[in-house]
Amino acid sequence: PSISIDVVGHQWWWEYKYLDSNGDLDFVTANEMHIPVNTVVKLRLYSDDVIHSFSVPRLAGSRDAVPGRENIMWFDATEEGIFVGQCKEFCGDSHALMKTIVVAQKTGDYQEWAKNERANQDIASEETNQGWALFESKGCVGCHTIRGTTAVGEVGPDLTHFGSRITIAANALHKGQEDLT
Repeated sequence: PSISIDVVGHQWWWEYKYLDSNGDLDFVTANEMHIPVNTVVKLRLYSDDVIHSFSVPRLAGSRDAVPGRENIMWFDATEEGIFVGQCKEFCGDSHALMKTIVVAQKTGDYQEWAKNERANQDIASEETNQGWALFESKGCVGCHTIRGTTAVGEVGPDLTHFGSRITIAANALHKGQEDLT
């Protein structure tokens, strides 16, 4: 079994487009890739701006993401865990912040995560309504997408299910209440 993910390098974050078995888009995430263990993962690497280099040393080597070109990379995580990577190509003044996290998990846990990622974001609670009002009033909707809402920006990372991520700010900060306020 295998999964395919299109990886797009942006200044200064990674976009992950998970593909279904037909090669069509299934769902999109940013900066945090989840994969099932003992499954071959095929990455197609692209860039929409400058040369980036995708590297997660404990899982595989490095491969460049180059504008106008597709590069392929394969790997297989044989153990569960959180694997950290860093763009290895100087891609601008925030290059040092362009990290990625790969979460390798049991197949059932991965399938549950993927099912959640396919769903639209629910913003019906009082707490999420307050966050949504702030997100909307500060203009964040112009750059970011949150599926199931009016936020359909294409410049910044997709923030659907942002709350389920381990980190925030392109993996620069651990997600804690103090980082969200």
